[in-house]
Amino acid sequence: MTRVTYIVSCYPTFGETYVSTELLHATKEFKVDVIGVEPPSEDGVEADVPYVVECDASRILDRTREFAPDVIHTHWLCGEHFDIAVRLATELDRPLTVRAHSFDVLLLEASNGRYSFTAIHRDFLRSDYCLGILTFPFGVGPLARAGVPESKLIPCRPVVDYERFHDESPNGTGVMNVGACLRKKDFPSYLQLASRMPGRKFSLYPMGPQVEALRDTNRTLGSPVEINEPVPHRQMPAMYKQHEWLVYTADRNLATVGWPVSVAEAQASGLGVCMPNIRPDIEEWVGPAGFVYDSLDEVVEILQQPYPASMRRAGFEHARRADIREHLPLLTALWRQV
Repeated sequence: MTRVTYIVSCYPTFGETYVSTELLHATKEFKVDVIGVEPPSEDGVEADVPYVVECDASRILDRTREFAPDVIHTHWLCGEHFDIAVRLATELDRPLTVRAHSFDVLLLEASNGRYSFTAIHRDFLRSDYCLGILTFPFGVGPLARAGVPESKLIPCRPVVDYERFHDESPNGTGVMNVGACLRKKDFPSYLQLASRMPGRKFSLYPMGPQVEALRDTNRTLGSPVEINEPVPHRQMPAMYKQHEWLVYTADRNLATVGWPVSVAEAQASGLGVCMPNIRPDIEEWVGPAGFVYDSLDEVVEILQQPYPASMRRAGFEHARRADIREHLPLLTALWRQV
């Protein structure tokens, strides 16, 4: 059985469902050792697979040498854990695969040159040690312009456990939003939207240290939004079914929100989706089952009408295109080459 060492920033977390979903399915076919280079930042998050936390690079090297993996895998093209993964690959003479996300790719062109690959990383990504990088389709261009050979770039949709969320039964009537409480998510605009539609239930499931400040802002507006505690991924299907709409907000100036996995999860659960028009690729991710908006006025008008049944039906099939079972082989085919 092929052996894979996972090097991740921290595991488990409420927000990084890409990692947990991928791991849950990868462990069905591969022997996996999961190493988080920092402790989980949240309490109460259940891990889908066993893991260890090890902050010392030398001990990580010793553990990985003992495990003797055939391949090393990581998420994100930046961070201390990426540095460690590169070191493991070169010192242990093992190939590396990477699943890029959105922020690490979008920052390459949104930071006006302040963020870029180091010469060491660029040389590594061009070398034979780098088996391949899975990236969202819109990430191919930025990564190629940053010096990564296009031959190593594999377009891939976000990882979604479609079967966990697929439910065509009737939905509730609420409106929801979810994600890390970061500036790029622009949750204050979601509060503003809710304040313009009194009598409609708006829910928010935020994560991170800035949530308390957001609660204060919500109170100053008369508490138009029910701000909930983070919900484990296994329990999110029930949360989605309480709502009719997912309104995903994003800061237009930063424009570093990528393709949120919650969009596909919501569509698989029967919800309509609204996302801001921050880049041309957003329309591709939302697909025929949602709306891309330029202003909150548009969203108010959309939410005043029932979600069209034809779009709801299209949403189930559009979300299925992101199913982990469909595109995990893009990654595991690289591992099997080894």
